[in-house]
Amino acid sequence: MIGGITLKKSILAVAAAAVMAISSVGTVPAYAASVFADINNLPWAGAATYIEEAYNQGLMAGYNENGKLYCKAKNNVTYNEAVQLMYSIMSKYKGTTVSSSVVSKWTNTMAANNIPSWAYNAVAYALENSILSKNDLRIFMANASTQNNARREDVAVIFGKALATVYSLSSKPTISYGDSSSVSTTSVPYLELLNRLNIMVGDSNNKFNPKAAINRAEMAVLVSKTYNTLKGNGTSTPTNPGQTGQVVQYSGTIKSKTSTAGGYSISVSGKTNGVSITYTFTTNSATTVISGSSTTTVDKLKTGDSIVAVCNGSVASTILLMASGSSTTAAETKSGTISGMTSSTISIKSGSSSKTYDVEDTSSTKVTIDGSNSTYASLKNKFNGGNDYTVKLSLNSNDEVIQIVAESGKSSGNEVKSITSRKLTLTNGKSYGYVDDDELVVKLVSGTSTKTLDDIDDLIEKFDDMKSSEKMTVALTLDKHDDIEKIVATISSKSSSSSGKTISSVDRDKAYIKIGSDKYHFPDDDDDVKTMKFDGDTYERIDKFLKALENALDDDETLKADITMDDDDEYIYKITVTIGSSSSDASGTLKSIDTDDRTIKIGSKTYDYTKSTDFSITDGNDEIDDDDDLYDAIRKDEKTIEIELTIKNKEVTKVEGYVKSVKADIDKFEYNKTASKCYVVLDNSSNAKYYFTSKTKFSGDCDDTKDIDKAFNDDDETVTATLTLDKDGKITNIKTSY
Repeated sequence: MIGGITLKKSILAVAAAAVMAISSVGTVPAYAASVFADINNLPWAGAATYIEEAYNQGLMAGYNENGKLYCKAKNNVTYNEAVQLMYSIMSKYKGTTVSSSVVSKWTNTMAANNIPSWAYNAVAYALENSILSKNDLRIFMANASTQNNARREDVAVIFGKALATVYSLSSKPTISYGDSSSVSTTSVPYLELLNRLNIMVGDSNNKFNPKAAINRAEMAVLVSKTYNTLKGNGTSTPTNPGQTGQVVQYSGTIKSKTSTAGGYSISVSGKTNGVSITYTFTTNSATTVISGSSTTTVDKLKTGDSIVAVCNGSVASTILLMASGSSTTAAETKSGTISGMTSSTISIKSGSSSKTYDVEDTSSTKVTIDGSNSTYASLKNKFNGGNDYTVKLSLNSNDEVIQIVAESGKSSGNEVKSITSRKLTLTNGKSYGYVDDDELVVKLVSGTSTKTLDDIDDLIEKFDDMKSSEKMTVALTLDKHDDIEKIVATISSKSSSSSGKTISSVDRDKAYIKIGSDKYHFPDDDDDVKTMKFDGDTYERIDKFLKALENALDDDETLKADITMDDDDEYIYKITVTIGSSSSDASGTLKSIDTDDRTIKIGSKTYDYTKSTDFSITDGNDEIDDDDDLYDAIRKDEKTIEIELTIKNKEVTKVEGYVKSVKADIDKFEYNKTASKCYVVLDNSSNAKYYFTSKTKFSGDCDDTKDIDKAFNDDDETVTATLTLDKDGKITNIKTSY
C-alpha cells in the first residue's frame, strides 16, 4: 500500500489518480533545438516542454548513450525513481537534505525490502516524514534486483503527501472524475490537493486511469509543475497548516475517545516528520466519518482504529477510517509456520497465504522456544540453520510483533552438497563455517537412534562413504556470527525424480500430471509441496498451478518437467515446468567460448548467450561465475569442463557444470592423515583447492597422499598432477609425475 498506515484486515489501496492522463496521440512536432536525440519520440504532443523544463531544473536526467543524450519519454518510472524525484524537489525547496543518522535509522528496513542503495537517502526521507510507511516498501521491488514500475495513483499520493507538509488539505475533499470510483476514498484529500494546485488534471474524457504505470513524460509534467508551484510560480501560495484556523490532517491510531457536550474528544497517536506525537481534536454533529465506500458515525469509532482526520483548527470535519482495530486492549495474534526471518522482520505461512511482519524491537521482544525463554536473535539463527518452527505472534496496534511463542517442528531437510574441514555447503547454495572444534557438536541420526560423533572429520568420512543413491540432510544451529555450533545429520535414500520429461496431460480433478504412461500425483495439502514453478512464476496453490499447465497445453505448448517426489515416492514434493525445453537443453564438453560475440560451443553446435546469463561452474572448492573466468579456465588453464545449458527464446539463460579434469604443477599441498582434509592447489590462474576423499584413486609416481607430500617437500622435485574430478569438485583420480 501507499498511505503510511498499517492495515490489519485488508490492504487498502491508498492512491491518487494519474499525474496527467494522455488525451490523444497525434503528430508530434519536431524539437530540433532539444538536448535530447529522441525528443520527437513522445507519447503525446506537448510533452517536450515539460521534459526540457525538468531537465533544465536539474531534476530529471537523461540517458547518455554513444555520446548522445536520450530522454526515453515512453519508458516507465519505478517506485524508487519516483521517490527520488520527490526527494530532489523537496530538498531543493526546503534547502535541506536528509541526515546520515536518519538514513542509518532506516537502513535495516530498506535493506530488508531490497531497496537499492542509491535510493536510500530519498526513501529514508520519505519514511522519516511519514510520506511512506514500512509496509509501502514491499511493492517497490519484484525481487532482490528487479524494480517494480510505479502506478500513477501511487506516485500521485507520494507527491500529495509531500506537498501536504506545505499546503493545506481541504476540509471536505471531493473529486469528480469519470473514473473516480477506481480511486480509494482515503486518497481523495491528496488527489484534491494536486488538482487544486493545477499539478494533476484529467484527460479530455475526464479520466485518470489510476492503475496504469506512469511514464517518464508524465513524470516530467508532475516534476516541473510541482517544483514551479513550490517556487511560487503556481496559482496557490503556501499556507502554514499549523496555524489556528488552518486545515490540518492527523493520522494514526485512536488511543482514547471521550464524550463532550457537542460530540467527542479523540486522541490519536501518530507521527509528524518522523517524531511520535499524540494529537487531540474534537468532533461535532457535522463531522463525517467515511469507511470504505460508505459513511458511518463517530460513535462507531473505537480505541485501536487507524484513522485520518481532516480538521479545521481543532475540530474534525472528515474522518477516514483506514482500518478497524481490536475491540479490546489485548494484542492481536497471528499463527503459522516461519517462512523467513531477517534482522527486523518475520514471515509466517498459514495455509496458502503468507505475510511478513515488522518486529517492534528485536532486542526486547519476548520470545519463547518450546516453553523456554529465548531471544529473537537465537530464534533467527536456529531457523536460518535449518530448524522449522510453528509460531504464535502477538501484534500491537501497528501490526508490529511484540511477542513470539515458537514450537519446534521437523528439520527442514537441508541437503548437503559438500563438507570440508572449513565449511559445509548445502544444495541451495548456502555455505557455513564452524565454531571452534571443542565447541562444535556433531550428531548423526540413524533410524530412531542418534549418535554423537567425535568431530567434523567423522561426518566428512560418513558423507564421502555414502552411496550414489543416498543423501545427507542436516538441521543446523548457528551462533550470532552465523557459524555452525551444532549439526544434526541424517543419511537417507534419495527421492525418485523425473528430469526434463514432457508432460502429456493434466488431470485437475484428481490432481496429477501424466508423463508418458506414468502418473505423478500431488498431495491433498498445498503446504506439502515445497516448490511449484512454471515458466518462471511460483505458485502457492496446486489447483492454480494445474490450471496454468492445462491452459498451456490447450495452447499447444510443449511442457518439460523436473520433478522430485517425497521420501515415500508417493507425491510430488518439488516441480519446475518450463515451456519448450527442460533445464538441460544442451549438455556436453565445453569446446570454446567467445566473450566478444557471446557465443558458447558444445561439440559442433554454437549457442548465443547474453550479458545477463547466469554462470555456475564448480571448480574444486571454488566456482566459475562469469564468462571471462570460464574463458581463462579452458584457454589458459586447459581445464576440461562439462556443462549444461538452459535455453529460452533461442538464448542461453544459464550455464551450469563442473571442471572434469585439469593438469598443472602442484603449487601447494596440504597433507593430513585424514584424506578428506588433504588438498592441492595447482600452479595456474585458479586459486581453487581440490580435496581428496577416502575413495580417491592414485596412479603415476605417487601411490598415496603421503607419497605426494614427500615429493612436494623435496626441493629437487616438481610434481605435476592430472586431476579427474566429480561434480562436487572432489578428486576421484590423481596421476602424478616428477
